[in-house]
Amino acid sequence: MLFSKREFWLYEQLRGVPYSFIRGRWNEAGSLPAIRSFFEETLGYFRHIDHLCHALNVRVLDPRTDDEESGFLGQGGVGRVIRVWSNDDSARRDALAMKFVQKADGNMRDLRAEYRRLQEHAATCRCSLLVVPTSDFVETSEACGFVMSPVGATCTRELVFERKTPSLTEVLMALNALHGHSPPIL
Repeated sequence: MLFSKREFWLYEQLRGVPYSFIRGRWNEAGSLPAIRSFFEETLGYFRHIDHLCHALNVRVLDPRTDDEESGFLGQGGVGRVIRVWSNDDSARRDALAMKFVQKADGNMRDLRAEYRRLQEHAATCRCSLLVVPTSDFVETSEACGFVMSPVGATCTRELVFERKTPSLTEVLMALNALHGHSPPIL
């Protein structure tokens, strides 16, 4: 939104391509409903995020008070990722990430599958760079998602090239535990 003393301009874009432009005067009939409807979808989107955060017991990073520039971490084929803090006072003060989709987007099944893949990988891999789910997969009436950690960890050459290859026994134990089997006999 851009505005002057007499006029306002409402402009929307998708992936950098403008697709909606509304120009109006403040004193024109219908200017208030035009502005409300323009922001309604975005405000609804933020309400959906708030409900999901409440269900996951986290809060969105606030750049005005959290000494961070932005809470937005990324967007991909399956959902968006934002930086969040735990509401649990006993939790460490490390930043977390919340990955989510709105149910209307139709990606809920894909996000649930990604959540399961991350859980399975975390059970079998000892990589210190792996982001793992730290919450349950939660659904609200408007959105679904989960919390992940670590976020913003410093990546050093030593971490990247650190050789932490698990033994064959560790791999077999993790795979059997993942699928609910008894320990392997070697």
